[in-house]
Amino acid sequence: MINMILCADEKGGIGYKNGLPWPRLSEDLKWFRQLTEHNVVVMGSKTWKSLGVHAPLVSRNNYVVSTKNKDEFTGCAGVLDPSKDTIEVLLASLELIHSDKDIFVIGGKTLYDEAYEFCDCIYLTRVHGTYSTDTKCNLDFYLKGFLMLDSMMFKGDQHTPDITFETHLRPGDDQFWDQQELF
Repeated sequence: MINMILCADEKGGIGYKNGLPWPRLSEDLKWFRQLTEHNVVVMGSKTWKSLGVHAPLVSRNNYVVSTKNKDEFTGCAGVLDPSKDTIEVLLASLELIHSDKDIFVIGGKTLYDEAYEFCDCIYLTRVHGTYSTDTKCNLDFYLKGFLMLDSMMFKGDQHTPDITFETHLRPGDDQFWDQQELF
């Protein structure tokens, strides 16, 4: 299954100076880890660089979409060259190679813009409030045609904002529904 996972403020802001514009959100980091661990993460080269000492993400197969040489991304499982194949072909290839794992597109904006239409599920953390951002996504555009499957709010404190975890599913994805326990 191909998924997109992102965190955005109320105006779709996702980044500032190649980092996150809000304070560290430990609950979001836990959710991100829980979803992506033991799966495949796909990111652009700027997102890879933003991870700093945390790249590659542990317990995940890390892939970078870039025209640069793999040597620039020490520890990643592979570099996917968008000049050789479309993002649709690259993601489909990863699904075949890692048929027992979920694929997660984790950013940045350019990759989100290219990949959202091939995603089965979008995991969105909404950060309540607005922040100084230099990178924004059009969430309404991404989510058009998706159904919200789940929404759970987490109350922040004096240092962190409230956040809401949302799961949006593209209708017709029987594989996902088959995996869910029905009440």
